[in-house]
Amino acid sequence: MFRIAVVVYVFFLINSVVDAREIINPYSSRCEQNGRFDSYGRGIGAAFSKYALTSRDHDQLCFELGFEIARDTQKSRGPSCITDYKAGYGEGLKASVYSAGVPCYNLGYTSGLGDLGTAAREGFTDVSGPSCIAAYKKGKLGIEANNLSSQESYCYQLGTFDHRRSR
Repeated sequence: MFRIAVVVYVFFLINSVVDAREIINPYSSRCEQNGRFDSYGRGIGAAFSKYALTSRDHDQLCFELGFEIARDTQKSRGPSCITDYKAGYGEGLKASVYSAGVPCYNLGYTSGLGDLGTAAREGFTDVSGPSCIAAYKKGKLGIEANNLSSQESYCYQLGTFDHRRSR
């Protein structure tokens, strides 16, 4: 009887040890909000390209989480992961409707959205383009906007979120 109790106790201890990535997954409430989501996306980008946009609204934990997940996925998926990442990144920068694919594509899409959000907030026209920044500013000021592309709509929504957050 004592052996069974020890085995059950050890089994319970092993199952109670949880990796930090399981506690704070990329879509947890901590990293899914705008600025933190952008930091998560920039972390993914840094794992693939060793380059990341800078932002005043930076969350180091979400950045590191994105970096770790991207690095681990890249290792497990092999060389084709970079090609899939680049395709997803391009679609993310456009905030296109083509947002689902293989894991590396999905990471690229998230990284592209993160860079798009950062570029809209920081005014990086070379990344997002002037129309995205103009849409973001309209949203931030609470000005109504119509007939927007999917990219402009995404930037506008970021602006409206920041507008409500700053009140």
